[in-house]
Amino acid sequence: MVVNMRKKRKSIPGVVVPPLRTVQIGFRICPADSRLLLQLARDAGVGHLTLARLVVEKYLADVRGKDAGGEKDKGVGR
Repeated sequence: MVVNMRKKRKSIPGVVVPPLRTVQIGFRICPADSRLLLQLARDAGVGHLTLARLVVEKYLADVRGKDAGGEKDKGVGR
């Protein structure tokens, strides 16, 4: 079951709001990991939140791609 938690808002003429395609989450990391994340993001030329999202997405894709034998499904990827 999908529950829409967004409140209905008054429409503004000429403004089209795209449908929600992602879910926002939050998590806490220790200060040392935060500093490392900032440095790695700077080195990669991306924002630290973008890097964190990419790491989580890659991990989930890897987990999702493993079959019962422990091998990755070659059809899963970005």
